[in-house]
Amino acid sequence: MDRTVERYNRYLKETEYHVLNVLKQHSLKVIGFSHLKLQTIVDLLHISKKTVYRTLKNLDEKGYITKIHTVSGKRKNNGALVFRINTYTQYEVIREKEDILTQRYIQMMSIMYHNSCLL
Repeated sequence: MDRTVERYNRYLKETEYHVLNVLKQHSLKVIGFSHLKLQTIVDLLHISKKTVYRTLKNLDEKGYITKIHTVSGKRKNNGALVFRINTYTQYEVIREKEDILTQRYIQMMSIMYHNSCLL
């Protein structure tokens, strides 16, 4: 996991770097899985809750982590946040899927544009 995070760190912005490393440091019970409250990250890094939320969202969208939704209790309320630090292989698969979706979207828009010009 250390090598994976080291590999990612080269491409991250400063805040992303710090947040990802907090997740890494707190994935002790199960390697690569972090069970943290947003407030814990805020307290550790001395940044705003909004910044932590936005950074986690960016890391998830870029494929470095995956947010795992949990449910707690009989009421099926939202549980605590769990984040998986994706292995490099998982990261590559996520990026490939996104590239394919982007290509399909571009093709679809091109066809729609072409068809609208014919009308």
